[in-house]
Amino acid sequence: MYYENIFHLLLNVLFPPRCVFCRRWMPLTSSDRVCTACRNEITYCMSYQRCISCGKPIDEEMKKCDFCRVYPNLPFERICSAYVYEGKAKEALKRFKRERYQGYAQEFAEYLKAVVEYDCTNVKFDVVISVPPRPERMKKEGYDQARCLAKELAGRMNVTYLESVMRQKEKRAKQSGLGRAARMKNVKGNYVVRKPEEIAGKVVLLVDDICTTRATFLECAKMLKEAEAAAVYCASAATTI
Repeated sequence: MYYENIFHLLLNVLFPPRCVFCRRWMPLTSSDRVCTACRNEITYCMSYQRCISCGKPIDEEMKKCDFCRVYPNLPFERICSAYVYEGKAKEALKRFKRERYQGYAQEFAEYLKAVVEYDCTNVKFDVVISVPPRPERMKKEGYDQARCLAKELAGRMNVTYLESVMRQKEKRAKQSGLGRAARMKNVKGNYVVRKPEEIAGKVVLLVDDICTTRATFLECAKMLKEAEAAAVYCASAATTI
């Protein structure tokens, strides 16, 4: 324990820690990456009554949101999200899209693990995979925040992470900025399972950084089920309301 403390101190001297959410400097002796103020201010999904299917905050008297009540045969079992995509959490997730902030995955994965284990009690996951990025983005930036989060989450849950199980077929518009109908159309038929033999008969945890209209999770889960996955659960660092 003594040597671990010395190691953390030396690491913090070389790379002074900042709060993930507000960017304030943290004490050099701290192993935490979230300041007390932000830990009390961040909007956590588990603070709300949530839809039992997609995990979005809903009115207390409801069990499912309007979307999940009317959408037939959802291909996923459940979506679990750590934070509500607003305020400081939103700004942190925006920074996480850049490679220099990939270390944020540690904090996001730690809390997301707690949410997944709470929501999916007694579920034994066989593999963790990530939603594949747009090919043109990877060629330009070479960084995939969903993969980064998924690998960190898999390690903390002691579940195998499978690389490049899915891919996107073609260029398409960014999901951000599109409405629900446009998002659904934009992703339809655009995801392919490259390694069906690796997920057939498996309980899969599919990870992305942000859940908005559910379109990406819906389409990816649909393709995984067609590739004979036994069940698909989804997890994201944050979700919109």
